[in-house]
Amino acid sequence: MYGATKQLNEFMARKYATAYGMFVVGVRVSVVIGAGRKAGNVAPTMVAALPAVGQPVVIPFRPDQRALLIHVDDVAEIFARLCNAVRIRHPIYHTGGHTCTFSDEAYIVRSFIPEANISFATSPVDLPLVYLVDSTRLQEEFGFRHAPLEQSVLDVMNWTRRTSGLPPVA
Repeated sequence: MYGATKQLNEFMARKYATAYGMFVVGVRVSVVIGAGRKAGNVAPTMVAALPAVGQPVVIPFRPDQRALLIHVDDVAEIFARLCNAVRIRHPIYHTGGHTCTFSDEAYIVRSFIPEANISFATSPVDLPLVYLVDSTRLQEEFGFRHAPLEQSVLDVMNWTRRTSGLPPVA
């Protein structure tokens, strides 16, 4: 249903563009990690946020489940570049991101907080997440580059710590 409604939105945007002489740009956003995320696929954000404040986290996916992660600041940068562009070549752009497993993300968190209590559900959710998408169009057309995944994870951790009155992780 989720993917079908997204395709319907893109179809309707093309119809409006044709009918009213508009140019509509679609952005296909990967799984967003970022400070304060509380809805949608929050697991990648929680993997970083909860251990940052000493709380355990149980990841609902398999350790080898791949996801395509993008930091919220990168998403904002992409939208800003598209909104301010003088010329846009394509009607659809993929944000891309960093393909990693949940085990990879847990490893990154533990590189900052070795004692992080991160585990995986005994009956993990089998949710096929899109992860074979890149941001070539954005890179070639706008010079966009993603922040390193380690920096994105650290940003989530430190935002969570700051809002909890804790000092940042180095």
